[in-house]
Amino acid sequence: MTFFMNGSDSESHLDFVSFSKAVKSQFETCPFPFEDEKVLSDQSWKIVPPHWFNAVGRPGKPFYDRGRFLVAGCGTGNEAFNIARAFPNLEVVAFDASPRAIDIALRWQKASGINNVHFLQEDLLNPNLAQSLGHNFDWISCHEVLAYVYDPQAALAHLASCLSPEGCLYIGVKGTFHPTVRLAPAISLFSLSMDSPEQVKRTREVLCLCDNLMGIPIDKGIGAQPESYLKNHVFGVHHDPFPLHTWIEIIHNAGLQYINSLYTSMSFLQLQDNRFFDLLTELDLPTLHSLIDHCNPSFFHMIVASKPRMTPPFAPADKKEFLRWRPLVDLWDRTKIPAVQPPYNQVLDVTFDIPGLYRQLPLKLSSYLIEFLRRSDGSRSVSQLVAEIGVDIKVEELFTALARFYFTSLLNFLPPL
Repeated sequence: MTFFMNGSDSESHLDFVSFSKAVKSQFETCPFPFEDEKVLSDQSWKIVPPHWFNAVGRPGKPFYDRGRFLVAGCGTGNEAFNIARAFPNLEVVAFDASPRAIDIALRWQKASGINNVHFLQEDLLNPNLAQSLGHNFDWISCHEVLAYVYDPQAALAHLASCLSPEGCLYIGVKGTFHPTVRLAPAISLFSLSMDSPEQVKRTREVLCLCDNLMGIPIDKGIGAQPESYLKNHVFGVHHDPFPLHTWIEIIHNAGLQYINSLYTSMSFLQLQDNRFFDLLTELDLPTLHSLIDHCNPSFFHMIVASKPRMTPPFAPADKKEFLRWRPLVDLWDRTKIPAVQPPYNQVLDVTFDIPGLYRQLPLKLSSYLIEFLRRSDGSRSVSQLVAEIGVDIKVEELFTALARFYFTSLLNFLPPL
């Protein structure tokens, strides 16, 4: 099945109808994620790291202590249940277009006693989605759903109408380097089917062979995934994956603003040579991330978007303007920054733990920069912190260093007061 965004009215209508019918039939036949009690027993967090989601999406805001969380395309409820367990003070609303998936989720909810989730049957392409679900969600998660939506731009526009003014939206979609994408040519060489236990066994053997050739451990590869995953995500109805720059364009056209992408930020940490950072400040963050994804394609895009907001000015012409912005190392990694004693004139080896990116960042830094980060709590501007530390700092040097911290998700910025 091919995904179409454009075409004549008649072609578009026919494509939409056939695509929608095929997707509905797929998930009614085989609800996801798997129709068994593992949805209740598996309590591990497998989607976006919540600390990173909050830090880049709502910097400086309380972390999930209150508010409304929307799960768009919840399937049988695994993600919604995990969010509700981890953050019992949240009001969680979860919806899916599949009546069977919602029926299963409600049955499991009754068995679990988890009361802070409200399940609804609803469609992402309903133009009245906000009237049905509400307008003021602080967080929205849409994980591995948009590949099964005929018009993801319209779907994102409808989700945008559900966001609160300072809310953020997480989008999880396959990248061009995802194993299931790389598997497609190999699968076409074999006659594979999921119609009988014998055929499922042979299919798994072929998938495990391909996992092995791709360097993926067999017990963690595509061939080891639950049967419902294989039926929906390997052999199901879907469109071709997009590179990050296409998703950034879709996000923009939906009236949203691209904020960050998890795996792109992780890839950026590989850049260790300081000579290149002045070049990177010539690009805005979306363009830089598109470049990274071109050079090192993501296997999965974990994107955070928001309603349009101010962003820190890192263009070379704005080096003085950025002095008014308030740097913030968010609560999720503030305790990892070591204390440094004056005078701040040493160059030290320091390793920052960035739990939201599952990475450590080893750097050689002037001790004043380490102290600058330690004091970056969002209450003071860059220029106020420089004066407070009391060191003669060149604006060009500070600009390059803070741009690097920002692009690696170690540091965020709040607008001037």
